[in-house]
Amino acid sequence: MADESMDRRQFIKYTSAGVLSSVVLNKWNPLFAEAKSSGKDVSFLTRDFREGIPTFCNLCPAQCGIIGFIDRKNWLAGIAGNPEHPNNQGKICARGVAGMNLVHDPERLLHPLKRKGARGEGKWQTISWDDALEEIYQRFKDTSFGKVVLNTEERLYSGLTRRFFENLDNAVFVQSPLFSDPNKVHAQLLTWGAPFEMPDVENSEYILLFGANPFESHPYFINLSRRIVRARMNNGAKLIAFDPRLSNTAGRSDQWIPLKPGSDGFVALAMANVIVEKNLADTSFINNWTNVTVSELRNYLRQFTPEKAQQISGVEKSLIEKIAID
Repeated sequence: MADESMDRRQFIKYTSAGVLSSVVLNKWNPLFAEAKSSGKDVSFLTRDFREGIPTFCNLCPAQCGIIGFIDRKNWLAGIAGNPEHPNNQGKICARGVAGMNLVHDPERLLHPLKRKGARGEGKWQTISWDDALEEIYQRFKDTSFGKVVLNTEERLYSGLTRRFFENLDNAVFVQSPLFSDPNKVHAQLLTWGAPFEMPDVENSEYILLFGANPFESHPYFINLSRRIVRARMNNGAKLIAFDPRLSNTAGRSDQWIPLKPGSDGFVALAMANVIVEKNLADTSFINNWTNVTVSELRNYLRQFTPEKAQQISGVEKSLIEKIAID
């Protein structure tokens, strides 16, 4: 025996506890299986099903569909993925599960606080929402208050926020486009009317990543990663990563192609050039569903040759051509 000091009484006690745990788990297993398959939640103590309220997780840009489960005291008792949501399909990450901490944090502010005493003393008094809004309004009306600056993304400057700031004479709106993909967002708004996309990689057979690292960090996080994994498992999809560094995703790809930072776009255009010149493009789609013709596209792409792409990026001409043809 691993522990010779264990006597007969201890052995029987530990064995009985294990058997009892097994019986309890087996007895409750159908109940938990039903809860898991239906997106419901059940209390370990009362075995009652908790009320589920569908909503969204706002802890990252992915905005997964979640269900918040409410107990008898009307408290948030748990968070789970919503199996009916088409994006995350019932799966959420550890950060989403930990969203309960935001609700039950003992230091969470539940009421407006007004400083009492000198700045830095840490003394505060609770005031009503009406009093808080009135004081903020009077502060903003005071012209001696100076400029009011709001720094946020353009997509967030809407609704009540926009109406509020547009009624202030001393308000300045500042955006940081370098951190919000303005070119990509604008192009997608023009193309299908929405600022964000979810690439249909799950049904793909060949996936190119340009500087993307979805297995480690990406705006769409686990939703995109799971689709890539399913594509590789179910379709045998090939994964090619263009990245200056060997990221976690590049290390798990079929091929990692290092290139000079900032040269991704030229390589992609050179590949498009090869596809058009070798008559591999879907010409019917281009002519009927885009605002350019194949002839116009061919003339534009002629400046992006694989030879020039090799000089700029360091990626060999033959490799650019091979991947384009594949």
